[in-house]
Amino acid sequence: MPFLIDDFDQAAENYSEYAHVQKDVFDKLISLVPADFSPSMGLDLGCGDGRLSRKLLDKFSGLRLIAVDISPRMVSMAREYLRGYNAMCICGDMDTLSLWQNMPNLDFVFSNATLQWSVDLSSLFRHIRNVLVDDGLFAFSIFGPNTYRELSLELGFDLPAQGFSELFDVKTGLKEFFEVVNFRKQVLKKEYASFKDFLLTMRMTGARGGNKRIILPSQIRRVEDSIRRRYGSFLVCYEVGLFLARPPRR
Repeated sequence: MPFLIDDFDQAAENYSEYAHVQKDVFDKLISLVPADFSPSMGLDLGCGDGRLSRKLLDKFSGLRLIAVDISPRMVSMAREYLRGYNAMCICGDMDTLSLWQNMPNLDFVFSNATLQWSVDLSSLFRHIRNVLVDDGLFAFSIFGPNTYRELSLELGFDLPAQGFSELFDVKTGLKEFFEVVNFRKQVLKKEYASFKDFLLTMRMTGARGGNKRIILPSQIRRVEDSIRRRYGSFLVCYEVGLFLARPPRR
């Protein structure tokens, strides 16, 4: 999707400064990985600027990592940030066959806050199953359509997150190719200084989903006042699914 490239290219320079929710989700996801798991060849799908890829490499000694992102600017930053690590950075689209045709066999596929942007999760799961060895692990987090729901209802129109897949449907689709060994649905609440601060965070993390719709100052004031009355501060809810999956036993 071309808008993803534009959004994330524009966000790359300041992404890490604003990606607090994505970092929190990363920590929750990685905490679910079994302590005795020791992968040797892994994939970080949606690596962003590489900072969280580096945390994977620091955690799993001996891991060789392929870090993939759709944004050329993000990949350029990841190459710099992962310099000296056993990592190869690739600019590619997770939904295109060409990315997977030359992918080696992997024993670890990791993806944080990325798969909600896939245009065909079923095909993506199939590609991942085809490269994951039988004793490998697939760990991913994904945002659900109730993310920003309260803002969408107040505004009277859908935000990009309302187009994300239902987490139950994600789990059902995943089961076609994998055994789901852990699934957790969580709602994270993040406090922002203002509605404008939230909108800035969306832009700086590439989360606009190509949506350039103008929100009028009067709408901003009305929505912010309503949210503050409800929660006592400007809180935004993020619906998150955390998944661990393995190839089915034969």
